[in-house]
Amino acid sequence: MDNELSKVLSDPESMQYYHHSFNHEEVKDWIEWNMKNYKQDKHGLWAVILKDGGTFIGDCGITIQNIDGERLPEIGFHIIKEYWNKGYATEAASACKEYAFNILNYPKILSYTTLNNISCRKNRDGNL
Repeated sequence: MDNELSKVLSDPESMQYYHHSFNHEEVKDWIEWNMKNYKQDKHGLWAVILKDGGTFIGDCGITIQNIDGERLPEIGFHIIKEYWNKGYATEAASACKEYAFNILNYPKILSYTTLNNISCRKNRDGNL
């Protein structure tokens, strides 16, 4: 999985809205951080795999983030650039939202990005 995850986390284009793209050691740290999240919070990021063909295209899930000094659940994802704008991130994030409310019983779930990530800031109607 390290090699597959590197396809998205090490790609500068795919990570343009994150702090930076990752080197090999940072990808390993990301995996360890996610495993820690599962032990501590009982959830984290999942692989996003295409149903048709089983191709790995990124990750998506629920992690606990420090937002304005408060530990809150957040839906996040990283998708390989060639799979952007095909609805995969929206589908994965929607499934995570349902899981957060219906299984984990969170009263609220957040998601955030940079201001210049226009496609992720749009709602279902295409409005900001």
